[in-house]
Amino acid sequence: MTPPALPVQHGNFAGLAFPFGSMNIRPLLEGISRDGGGLRGVLEEFKKNLGEKEGILFSRLMELTPDEPSEEAYLMAIERIYRLFTEEFEGDIHAIADAAINVEMTPNELEEELRNIILPELVKLKADIDRASELLLKKALDGRLPEEELEEMDAVDRFLFIESNILGIIIETRSLETASELSSYFLLLMLRLLKLLQNRKSLTELLEDIKIVAGKIREVHPTPSAVDDYFLDELLESNT
Repeated sequence: MTPPALPVQHGNFAGLAFPFGSMNIRPLLEGISRDGGGLRGVLEEFKKNLGEKEGILFSRLMELTPDEPSEEAYLMAIERIYRLFTEEFEGDIHAIADAAINVEMTPNELEEELRNIILPELVKLKADIDRASELLLKKALDGRLPEEELEEMDAVDRFLFIESNILGIIIETRSLETASELSSYFLLLMLRLLKLLQNRKSLTELLEDIKIVAGKIREVHPTPSAVDDYFLDELLESNT
């Protein structure tokens, strides 16, 4: 059985939210100037470099993505992926540090500048994920998915919900700390789906991943602020 293809768009998020969200960004934010390229210039160059390396980087990310999900496997993979990013983009990280020499903004102003750069990217990515979810549901309701793929459709629907939920929480809270906690789980869950597709394995295997990520979301964001958040409890309680 061929797993359904999904319009996965992870480049912008990986290029912005994961490396900066997973690092302790406060030291890097201590004085990046608006002028002379500043923060925006550094991030744009980082995104360009990510795009140029994406083929090789993707292969290495697949190698670091666990074959079987567990909380321990997730923590280990996140640590290894973080090391990979810091090795691959060492020059970019040094550029950010160098840009922090001239202190012309307060830390709060710099955090707001970073939010203004990252959040529009996340809004667009969330819209793409939500559209994919709507199309998948429409196919299921129209009877355009084979019977044997309905279980996989349910797993993918839950996957899309979780990914959209993470982005929604980050966008709503505007918290860089929340982004730091959740962005790496967003990326690793995406990589787990890609690895299952690559290996022609059933996407129902994502259900255990989804419970792990849902647990992390509830840990970081324990008080629901939207109706959809309550669906996390169903995911956490579901038997897989």
